[in-house]
Amino acid sequence: MTDSLVVPEGMRSIEVPRIATMFGSDSDLDQAVEAHEFLLQLADNGRVGLFDEWTNSIHRNPVDVLIRLSILIGQVDAIIVGAGWANQLTGCANAFLRNLFEDNHIVIFGVAIADPKNSIHTQAAILSITELPGSEVVFNNYVGAEGCLRAAKDAASGIYPIITLKEQKPAVRRSMKEALEIGRKQREKMKGEAKP
Repeated sequence: MTDSLVVPEGMRSIEVPRIATMFGSDSDLDQAVEAHEFLLQLADNGRVGLFDEWTNSIHRNPVDVLIRLSILIGQVDAIIVGAGWANQLTGCANAFLRNLFEDNHIVIFGVAIADPKNSIHTQAAILSITELPGSEVVFNNYVGAEGCLRAAKDAASGIYPIITLKEQKPAVRRSMKEALEIGRKQREKMKGEAKP
């Protein structure tokens, strides 16, 4: 759906982007109404390709999330992923795509579902996206229904960041004594860095 031939540096352009959505709970879908209406209208006009919306909790259905992400590889260019409260779905989807499936094509647009009754839940959903180390999740203050609609518009634009897979850190198994020694060294290092 690109209207301009100028693609910013570090970005790539997709003429007719293929988009899916994934939300953590059916209760999140009320904040996706306008986004889904917008995407369906564009699909009717041939400006985007749409895959299904999948609702699955990373807490209750982690294997389903893995399976569904594996199905989306090669099928879509972007996934709008939204959840509330701690919103681990967005970060886990990003981690699975990059580190497990080694996919650098699909772009995730992260949406923080707002909780109008509890601002701490909304803030937690935002922080779960913005404070994710080394994340490639696109988040432009996509909060609540208005943010979800903006995420849909940005996904439909077809202008996406180029994703470079990062070197993975190996998992390490060690004894408790070894872990204690490393922890003590880290503590001393931090004390040394804290001194003026």
